[in-house]
Amino acid sequence: MKFTIIEARARRSKFDELAGSCYRDNNSQIVEDLNKQNKKVYFGIQDEGGMYTVIGEKSVYFSVVSGQEGEIPNSDFLGVLQKNAMKVGKGGEQ
Repeated sequence: MKFTIIEARARRSKFDELAGSCYRDNNSQIVEDLNKQNKKVYFGIQDEGGMYTVIGEKSVYFSVVSGQEGEIPNSDFLGVLQKNAMKVGKGGEQ
């Protein structure tokens, strides 16, 4: 999926607003670091402890509490979202 499409969807969903201080754009350190590793990432979230989830051109990159890093192909990640998170939609508890 092209970045412009992903960016537009994130904007419509107010991703940056909902993520608040955890939002990381293409000028953030984590995005720059991943791009230096040729991962082609765009934006995501990162907590104060350093854990992150960042959306890239081909994969979603993440880290967990133990410091382990990984990636999930976008097609697999979208499948998980459709199966789980998108079922809740706007009607879910917040």
